Amino acid sequence: MIETYTARFILTPQVLADAVRLAQPRSRLLLLTSLVGFAAIGVFEIVVNGVWWLGALALVFGVAMSFAVWTGAYQRWSFGRIMKGVAGETHEYTATGDGLHLSGPIGISTAVWSSLTEVRADERTVILMRGKVLACYVPASAFASAAERDAFVAFCRAHVSEAASAVASGR
Repeated sequence: MIETYTARFILTPQVLADAVRLAQPRSRLLLLTSLVGFAAIGVFEIVVNGVWWLGALALVFGVAMSFAVWTGAYQRWSFGRIMKGVAGETHEYTATGDGLHLSGPIGISTAVWSSLTEVRADERTVILMRGKVLACYVPASAFASAAERDAFVAFCRAHVSEAASAVASGR
């Protein structure tokens, strides 16, 4: 088993959107439901109350924003605005027996394994959680292959599980 894994990637709004989507799968659905409700209010205003301008405004806004949320365009736009200082910069994560060492344009940090509670992965990203909070993320594109990504995930899961067992047993 390899003792160290290193992943380098350029942070983009899409990378962060993928990580948040995996970390908070219900938040997008909740926002989408709210926007569809907004569109329904627009239809109600047009049909029942006859206030066509208000109804049309609500309907167009609800449909347009629903499309933007569904496609991820809204998340990429909003993350692009808040990430101005770090977007386009190279980030490096190195997983060792001690923890996950993070290096980027705003500094260097280490997340020890005992501070992390879960590792999630899909075909686009790998995330490490602390409870319900997204702690670290690495896009799948940072790995040379799916097998390398899977080995990184297995390595992280083994260390998070081992650290949780140690904490539970008082070691």
